[in-house]
Amino acid sequence: MARPKKKQVVSDKRGNGRGSISKYKSNRFRWQFRDADGDTLASGIAESKEQAEDALTQVKSDHIRGILASPDQVTLSEYADRWLEHMDVREVTREMYKHELNLIMPMLGKRRLKDLKPVDIKNALTKLANSSTKRKKGGKLVETGKLYSSRTVGHVRTRLKTVLREAVTDQILYVSPAEAVKPIKKHRTEQPHMALDFDQAVRLYEVGTGLYEVGLCRLWVAVFTAVSLGLRKSEVMGLRWQDVDLEKSLIRIRHTSVNHQRKVTRGELTKTDHSSRDILIPASLKVLLTLHQEKQQKERDTAQDAWQDTGAVFTTKTGDWTHPDNLKCALEDIVKWSSWKFYSELDGRGIARGHRVFKTTIRQGIEALIKDGEALPHLTPHDLRHTAGTLMLRRGVPVEVVSKTLGHADIAITYRVYRHVLESEKRQFVIDLFPDPVKPRVVGVSSLN
Repeated sequence: MARPKKKQVVSDKRGNGRGSISKYKSNRFRWQFRDADGDTLASGIAESKEQAEDALTQVKSDHIRGILASPDQVTLSEYADRWLEHMDVREVTREMYKHELNLIMPMLGKRRLKDLKPVDIKNALTKLANSSTKRKKGGKLVETGKLYSSRTVGHVRTRLKTVLREAVTDQILYVSPAEAVKPIKKHRTEQPHMALDFDQAVRLYEVGTGLYEVGLCRLWVAVFTAVSLGLRKSEVMGLRWQDVDLEKSLIRIRHTSVNHQRKVTRGELTKTDHSSRDILIPASLKVLLTLHQEKQQKERDTAQDAWQDTGAVFTTKTGDWTHPDNLKCALEDIVKWSSWKFYSELDGRGIARGHRVFKTTIRQGIEALIKDGEALPHLTPHDLRHTAGTLMLRRGVPVEVVSKTLGHADIAITYRVYRHVLESEKRQFVIDLFPDPVKPRVVGVSSLN
């Protein structure tokens, strides 16, 4: 009996100047358009054959009107714009990629792809690494005085490599010039992410809870959620009550709230499958979340018709989403209030903030809290994530569990990035290779006795 022949997927190939369509992975379609000489002018991925046909029609129209450049004339800026347009990613991710590429376009954007050399890319990245960051002020871009970090320069290099690899796939380049460019090493020392030790973590809890009780830190519960579970800032500020099950002590990480280039997207789905995860709520966090829910209900009753039913866990007094950057502000306040020097420099009315004056008993209680402990070091929201990962591993939690909790795709990331060696750990694991007293063997030497 003859075996049935396998069904072959035939590509819709056409002559040069007409374009071609072929099956791509995940039931999508790849389209390409070549000029009369066989050089690829444009290509892309479409969700359906009809969309691929529409894309080809548009490209052919552009070619006829003379606005589609030949491969020899395509500049890096033109090709990067085309690459961004066809990226199958969230809009906030597309904006982030665009921002990273725009950092290097003033130096390389007008260069033709065929003319790009590794030394050009290396020189551009080096120049970027030694340039000052900029921000908008009064409608104009002004330099901040801070240089771009190695992390930012690394992201630009990665994005550029991805774009040029696509140019190789489109047969515009034979070899990507970015592949030969190594990461730029910066001569200055950069402040790495830090992790609190156990005593400092307790200090953070004491100061944060104390300020929360007297109304000086509205977002303390958000800060504590971040350090308890190792959540990213976007994950904390994107939490919804529908994803929090206090009865089962479970939090489902499904949404984020992101601020990128002054654009805030709220309630967006998490970026990857690994980011979407379920985490058990520790008892200490469950107590605070329950208290926070009760306080939010009182605010809802007070606001009445003005309340916005967003379903967010951490809201404004009228129920709206809280800006993600407010988490950083809250953390900075806690660090500031942990210092006795900061408190002692307040005016003579005692603890005053926004013209608030507390009763003597409350003032004395806060004074004692601040005076009894050491000041916390400067912290960022991502340092809270580093703290959680480090202390979990320090407690002996299996690295696989820590990796799942943090939402990592690979446990190697957990070990490499979040395994901070604390000073207390160094002291605990001092190893003496010669535990027995060493006796002198040279006659007349007694200094070791």
